[in-house]
Amino acid sequence: MPAALTTLGALKTYLAQPSAWAQSTAYVAGDSCRSSGNLYTCTVGGTSSGIGTGPTGAGAAIVDGGVTWKFLQPSLITDDATLTRLIGAVSDFFESYTDRTFASTSQTYTFSGRGGPTIVLPDYPVSAVSSVTIDGSPLAARASVGAAGWVLVPPNTLALDGGNAGPRFTRGIANVSVAYTAGYSTIPADLAHACLEACASWYKRRSRVDEASKSIQGEVISFSTDELPKAARSVLDLYRRGWPR
Repeated sequence: MPAALTTLGALKTYLAQPSAWAQSTAYVAGDSCRSSGNLYTCTVGGTSSGIGTGPTGAGAAIVDGGVTWKFLQPSLITDDATLTRLIGAVSDFFESYTDRTFASTSQTYTFSGRGGPTIVLPDYPVSAVSSVTIDGSPLAARASVGAAGWVLVPPNTLALDGGNAGPRFTRGIANVSVAYTAGYSTIPADLAHACLEACASWYKRRSRVDEASKSIQGEVISFSTDELPKAARSVLDLYRRGWPR
């Protein structure tokens, strides 16, 4: 399970819940309110009741004084489990889409040497290299420029120094092993916001699964059917791995 790319609190704030229902208040069609742990939308405008606590239940025509409400969905206050699960699902989707692991993690990469002095590690940015082993023998980090040993060239290139006679990733089958730490200790702001946008899009579309459009009093509303908002996809494309593991 990947690390969450955003938080439950940030998502609830981003989704911006409507105001709580109020007594003796003028509402017009299209207004929304929060009442009894649910969200409602006004279908017939008027003035709300001067008593009570507002609409309740899951009906499509809930009368409240001169207002008629339609149940939309549970309030986010009571829907934390769904939102938490959604954050996990979107975070997982982002990592699959980019072929990346975003959170800082320790891992080992084993590959077949090709005789060259450099290798691009599959995850980035690399923050530390703990060991390099070639043909079963450990190789130390170089002590100074030009000395034999390995050196990390950010964000994720491992180079072997020592001149023409220096070490190489010798040819072989799965003969090189590198243990390193890569990823972000703090998720970049653009990636976290892209996750918010995707979570909000997926959450809102659950009430209109497989709907491309709907007609309300002669007005046609079209819905996006893309799995990701365009802005979120543009951000993800910046992080997408450009080479195979």
